[in-house]
Amino acid sequence: MLERLSQLIDPMMLAVLLTQLVAIGLGFWLVRRRLHGLWRTSAFALLGLLALRVALFGNPVAWGAYYVALQGHADWRQTDVIAERFRSLMPARPGAEFLAIGSSQTFAIYREITRGRDDLQLFSLAGMTPMDMMLYRDRILALRPQHVLLYISEFDLAAELRPEWARLAPVPLLRIPDQVAALRAALPSDALPDLQRDLVLGALLPEYRYNFVFRDILSRSASLAGLPGFRPQRGADDAVNYAALTARATQPMEGMSRLLEAFIGSLREAGIGTVLVEGQYNPHGETPGLLQQHRAFGAYLSALQQRHPDLLILRRDELPLLSSGDFDDAYHLSPAAGHRMAEAVLQAARHRLGQATAISRLEAPPR
Repeated sequence: MLERLSQLIDPMMLAVLLTQLVAIGLGFWLVRRRLHGLWRTSAFALLGLLALRVALFGNPVAWGAYYVALQGHADWRQTDVIAERFRSLMPARPGAEFLAIGSSQTFAIYREITRGRDDLQLFSLAGMTPMDMMLYRDRILALRPQHVLLYISEFDLAAELRPEWARLAPVPLLRIPDQVAALRAALPSDALPDLQRDLVLGALLPEYRYNFVFRDILSRSASLAGLPGFRPQRGADDAVNYAALTARATQPMEGMSRLLEAFIGSLREAGIGTVLVEGQYNPHGETPGLLQQHRAFGAYLSALQQRHPDLLILRRDELPLLSSGDFDDAYHLSPAAGHRMAEAVLQAARHRLGQATAISRLEAPPR
């Protein structure tokens, strides 16, 4: 029974939760015995606030309830942040052969095939970019995969910076200066000016980082009550997706490219291999500007391979050729096409990795 319970609840998280509850309970006991008057009232108020914080932010039940309440109503990234926070409080399955990391495009590819498998895991956030990969680096490295699968195209490298999303990253307090320095080294000097402040406040005050949860709950409650002006934030307008795709053709790729290489370097330092899968989007949305940007991205991949010989890159011509019928919208594959792509990626990656292992054994000097 204990083994089954440990599969549902992270023992470390449970130990931390119990320690917090015992400390708060001991605090109430001491205050009741030792303090009087205004001091007692103030101490009880502070302990009550701490207990409320544990109830709202420190247990998976609360985060599961937030996800159920806000799914389909909150912003896509906000919903994924809630889901990731919930997963971080549950038992992890470190050591998978492959960990697929990326945006909702990655989720569309691997969502079906990861179910019930131990060799493949999925870490996905809506709109995830190389900047987010750096911000979530500690969480990703804690999963200790053998190889990371990155589905990357010019669409990802030309993504706009989203400060309101960056501030939601759970960067540990002592790691914030290094993380911010890495981002500032890759991005323009005036990019994300308030990020360090927001990350520090978020690490110290979860109610600051996750204030959107209660704002969205109030908004949904008002919507259910029929109050005017309150509607779900989430949209699914296909024209908006195609407009976003077209707009990427005018955006620079240099900053995100540098962050991608920094992330690949951090994986290498941790002993984790990287398989970069050249991404695709709906051919129906192609424009002259996007085609030109794709050629620049192809040149970037060639240069990236030269700078990182151990990086495995799967180009488009090594994977299934996709048509407009394989996509649900401008850049998300349908479930059937996503499953086919995932199978092809895993097969090609294992084949290429096996070849590399065989070559390294042949090149190894005899003992």
